[in-house]
Amino acid sequence: MVLEHGTPVYDAEGDEIGHVHRVLFDRAEDVFEGIVIGTHHHGHRFVDRDSVSAICERGVQLDISAEEAQRLPQPTQNPAVMRATPDDELPESGFRRAMRGVWDRLSGRY
Repeated sequence: MVLEHGTPVYDAEGDEIGHVHRVLFDRAEDVFEGIVIGTHHHGHRFVDRDSVSAICERGVQLDISAEEAQRLPQPTQNPAVMRATPDDELPESGFRRAMRGVWDRLSGRY
């Protein structure tokens, strides 16, 4: 199913609160990330996939109220990466540094 620009978006009570402006989809992983909606009174808002309860041919049903939809974040131009890969370097914690020091002393590397 293709979700088209302009498809109505409904809150948890079934009231129309806006329309689909853009669909966010990770093509590489074939995963639906969420939608950007154009609300009737509060501009564009990002709706995460966890807040979408149903996508139908004639509308999108959210599981949040209209008030909660008003407080959703505005979309950004370049969303942050929310996952780490094996190639990402993580900062060394103080605990890990201390344990490495203990290991170096026990193994004779000091």
